[in-house]
Amino acid sequence: MGWPGWINNLKSAEKRFLNKGGYFVKNNGLSIVIPIYNEKDSIEETINQFSQIQIDSDFDIEIILVNDGSDDGTETVLDKASNQTFNVISHATNCGYGAALKTGIGSAKYNYIGITIFA
Repeated sequence: MGWPGWINNLKSAEKRFLNKGGYFVKNNGLSIVIPIYNEKDSIEETINQFSQIQIDSDFDIEIILVNDGSDDGTETVLDKASNQTFNVISHATNCGYGAALKTGIGSAKYNYIGITIFA
């Protein structure tokens, strides 16, 4: 399902949860974890797309970019993103997709966490 429908489903689920007396331990919002390894040529477009999603959304979205030890210059592109509203975390060496997800999820500040399969 596309982003608008997915976001609407998230809002609906949140309302049902709160209407049943639920409460959140963390802040309301969505944290999206994007693990990255050697994506120098494609990550900038991904960053631009997620930046637009943040702008268009009517609730808080945190984007977590996890550089998993890239050695192709990806970190140069991510340095620009860290000056925006993105949380950039870097592994010194490639630890694998699962480790990148764990790092990103561990740093998430919102109740809902979305992950990407690839950047």
